[in-house]
Amino acid sequence: MKKTLYFPKLVALFLITFIFLSNGCKKDETAVSVDACAANADLVSKAATTFSTAPTKTNCEAYIAAVNKYLDSCPGLTTAQRNDYKNQLAQTKCQ
Repeated sequence: MKKTLYFPKLVALFLITFIFLSNGCKKDETAVSVDACAANADLVSKAATTFSTAPTKTNCEAYIAAVNKYLDSCPGLTTAQRNDYKNQLAQTKCQ
């Protein structure tokens, strides 16, 4: 009569279940929301208005920082789109 070993199968089942549950319950590293996106869009608008009325290097840098913050906060962008926009912004020189 052949003995069946249940213990290794049981350990494997528990191990797989633990891995599934521990990976499935992770929270997103960067939480973005539509509310944050809208609030940052308002900041971009204000920074653009400030820069257009007083085109100084400081206001230009503030505008670029506001746009970067906006890009980071909007959930509707893919990572590729976000990186493309950020690369374009990085090429902007404030004078």
